Parts: sequence; C-alpha cells; structure tokens
Amino acid sequence: MKTAFLIASLSALTLVSVSALVKDAGKTPDPISQSSRTESGVIPGQTQGEMNDEACGKYKKADAELNRIYNRILREYANDRIFLRKLKAAQRAWVIFRDAHLESIYPDPDPHTYGSVNPMCRCTVLSELTNERVKTLKAWLDGIEEGDVCAGNVRIKRGK
Repeated sequence: MKTAFLIASLSALTLVSVSALVKDAGKTPDPISQSSRTESGVIPGQTQGEMNDEACGKYKKADAELNRIYNRILREYANDRIFLRKLKAAQRAWVIFRDAHLESIYPDPDPHTYGSVNPMCRCTVLSELTNERVKTLKAWLDGIEEGDVCAGNVRIKRGK
C-alpha cells in the first residue's frame, strides 16, 4: 500500500514538473536580466573577452568617479593648504598600496600565468579598492554626523 502511494505521489510530482517545463519552454529568458546573472554579476554565455571588458569598464567608471571626487575636494578645500598637502600625500600612498596589493595577489610578472580571466580578475580587484577609496574620500564632501569626536577636519553634515 505504501509503495503504491509513493509511486502515485512521484508520478503526480513528475507530471506537475513536466507540465511546468512545457509551459515555460516557449519562453526565451532575457540574457541581460538581473535574474539571469550569476552572483558575481556575470551573464551566462558571455565570452571571456566580454567579461574582461565589462569588469575593466566598471573599473574605469570607478576610477573616473575617484578622480571626480578627489578634484572636487581639492577645489572645496583650496584654502586649507596643510590638509591638501597631506591629502595629496595620502592619495599617492594609496595608489602605491593599490598597485602593491594587486601585485601581491598576482605576483607572477607573466600575466598568462593566471589565464584568460586575469584581466577580469585584476579589474575586479581594482574596482573594489577604488570604490572603497571613493567612499573614504566622500566623507570630506558629504560630511559626517555631528558628535563624532574623532572627525578631525571632516565637515559636519548640514541639516536638511
């Protein structure tokens, strides 16, 4: 009796699953939709070259944003020469850190060692580091909450 019930249940489940597949068979998934992307944002079926271009394009956007924010700080704090001298030194040190960190991840000077994914991986690391730096620098433009006793010369957020 239990075996007959189990077989009937599995048959019904299989029928439901097959009918759902048949129902969706005529639909073509949108390859660009967010739901078709993997967790890392890659669209399945892309070539490695396309994935490299996408990752490096994201890095170029992040780098452009970093430069925009940095230049805006230079303009807005133009009268604070001591701060600007120290900010410029910090930015130079950050660039050295960024490049050294990337080389510590991929130390072999021959990029072929890491395969065709190397440009994508390098650009992903650069994007992540650059986006973090953007967040750090934005504090000088956006300000911080009043009451942060360790704010230094970072502005207090203006009331809305």
